[in-house]
Amino acid sequence: MPRKIEVVVTTDGRIEANFIGFIGEECFDEAEKLRRVLQAVGVEVDPSEVIRKGPERITLEAGLGEEEGHGGKARSGRPGQPPR
Repeated sequence: MPRKIEVVVTTDGRIEANFIGFIGEECFDEAEKLRRVLQAVGVEVDPSEVIRKGPERITLEAGLGEEEGHGGKARSGRPGQPPR
């Protein structure tokens, strides 16, 4: 499956990024690249929560064996407010 990042900005300013098809720690590298791109256009994002996906979900998304991959989601709280 191709890798992709789904980003949702909620009406209250929260940003949720879902990293799909990334293996192991690759999603964290991509999250840092995304943070730098957003910063370059004036959007400051500091992850307040990272939700790791379970082996079944990773297998489904990446088409790999359970022993591979640790992709996950990163969530950012609204600027100036503590994470939920």
